[in-house]
Amino acid sequence: MIVHRLKSRLKEIVRSSFAQNNLFRWLCRDRVFVFLYHDVSDHPSPFSKKHGLNVPPEVFKRQIETIAQNFSIIGPRKLLSGDFSLPAALITFDDGMPSYFEEALPILRAASCPSLIFLNAEPIKGGYFWAALADFLWNHDEDFSSWLTKNQLRPSREPGFLFLTPTVVQRYLQEVPLPTEKAARLREYCGAFATPDELEACRHDPLVFFGNHLYNHYNAATLSAEELRAAYRSNEEFLSEYPNYLPFFAYPFGQPNLCFNEGTHRTILELGAQRIFLGSQLFNKKDALYLHRINMTESIADDRELKFRTTFPPVMAGLQGHSATPAYV
Repeated sequence: MIVHRLKSRLKEIVRSSFAQNNLFRWLCRDRVFVFLYHDVSDHPSPFSKKHGLNVPPEVFKRQIETIAQNFSIIGPRKLLSGDFSLPAALITFDDGMPSYFEEALPILRAASCPSLIFLNAEPIKGGYFWAALADFLWNHDEDFSSWLTKNQLRPSREPGFLFLTPTVVQRYLQEVPLPTEKAARLREYCGAFATPDELEACRHDPLVFFGNHLYNHYNAATLSAEELRAAYRSNEEFLSEYPNYLPFFAYPFGQPNLCFNEGTHRTILELGAQRIFLGSQLFNKKDALYLHRINMTESIADDRELKFRTTFPPVMAGLQGHSATPAYV
């Protein structure tokens, strides 16, 4: 109890200190911050709720206003050119949930705020979203669990759904097709996804940019170099039809050591990526090739919280009693 009180008091003192603009400005004077969102909805899917991916629209609006008050918000082309003042912020989204187009974009447009969304083509074209599919099978499908054990294919690392491979899941779905009722539960668990029409409506929007997130949301570290190249190129082929596509890449899941390594970096750079985005919850130098991102949650609700999270994000995570790297990004 005493430790908890001391922790709470320390957190309050530090947060109050960093709310002072002069100290905050000095500490952040030469940094670029990349903020990461997924879902902006009043009605998130079960998958989005489980992994803390959602920020309600009203909270999102306040967060964008607070970011604009404290940082120079830039678009991805500015990031490449280096022609911007510091401290700077780039707003990014992952995956392609429809709430980006339906809820987030009107707020961003009203604030004249550019954003970069990293997309997976397969769920946009009607396929299953890999992250939700793998999570559903691993945690909610007893037939899949039994099949993995029977075939000695159960991943040895946790969380297990992160280390399932497309080859294993495709084999299962061929041998044990999902019955209609289970497929419906999977779709409900995943929730809706953006459509090609929604992408088409933004193809000439000067505030909207598309980036590569692989053809589906695979853990890059579980793929062979050949599979990683195919997933990157298939997605790039789909996205390059849009004039606002840029050769920027964000790792699905994005966790250091678990989801990328030096080998995946080399492959992605060989494929032409000009910037690589991670989920490491840190800040960046102006000319960084690898960009860390701060995962935005509903709990970041005021100016003081935002300043502290951006100044020392790993410290903030520790004070809140959880890892600086979330289970899903």
